[in-house]
Amino acid sequence: MSGFYSEYTDLTSGTVNIKGEEAHHILNVFRKKNGDTVQVTNGKGLLISAQIIATNKKEVICKILKSEKKLKSKPIIACAFSLLRSKHDFMIIEKLTELGISEFYPFISQFTVRKPNSNTAEKMTKTAISAIKQCDNAYLPKIYEPRKLTEQIKFIKSKQYKIITASELQPENTLADCWDKKENLCFAIGPEGGFSPEEREFFTRENISQITLGNHILRAETAAVNFASVILGKLLENDPSHY
Repeated sequence: MSGFYSEYTDLTSGTVNIKGEEAHHILNVFRKKNGDTVQVTNGKGLLISAQIIATNKKEVICKILKSEKKLKSKPIIACAFSLLRSKHDFMIIEKLTELGISEFYPFISQFTVRKPNSNTAEKMTKTAISAIKQCDNAYLPKIYEPRKLTEQIKFIKSKQYKIITASELQPENTLADCWDKKENLCFAIGPEGGFSPEEREFFTRENISQITLGNHILRAETAAVNFASVILGKLLENDPSHY
C-alpha cells in the first residue's frame, strides 16, 4: 500500500511535503508524529519511503529514505464513460483505477441522466487518489472534463487511441477481431439506457468497433469493470507482468 499521496516531491532536496487532506489524515487519523515512517506516491510513477521530520496544522514535511520509479505499462488503456445516476460513475473511477486504467473521459450522451457541474472532474480525481493509495498504483490517472459524446470521441481520436465500445447488437464481434494489443486503446461505456440508434450510427461513421461482452445485460459500472478485465486479460496472456 502506498499509504499517502503528494504531488510536492523534490528528489534533489530529498524531501516530500504532504499537504491538505493528506496531511490531516497523517496527523489526526493515523496519529503519525516526527520520526515515524510513511509510504508516499506522487502519482507519476514514484513510490517513496519517507520519515516525518516536521509538522504543522496544514503540512507534513518528510525526509526521503528510499524511492523507486515504476515503469508505466504499455499500451495505454483508457475508458470513456457516460455520467451515471446516483454517482455510480465514481465506482467506475475507483475500480478501474485499481486495475491500472490510465485515462478517463466522461461524456454526456442522449440517454445520460446526470449532468456535470464545475468540479465533477476534480471530485473524480479525489476518488482516483484514494484508489491508487489502496492498490499500490504509482500512477494517478488523468481525468478529463466531461463533454458531449461526439466531442469527447473526436477528442480521444485526436490522441491516437483505438476506440471500441460494447453492443448487444454485434454478438459475433470480439475484442480479438478489432485490436492487435499494440495500439493504445480506449473503451466506451454508455449510460443506463445504452447508446441511442443515432449514436450507434455515429460510431459506425467514425469507424469505432462495437463488440460483445457476453449474453447478459450489465449495469454500466459492471460493464466497465468487465470490459477492462477482458482487455487486461488479453494483455496478460503475453506479458504476466503487465499492469
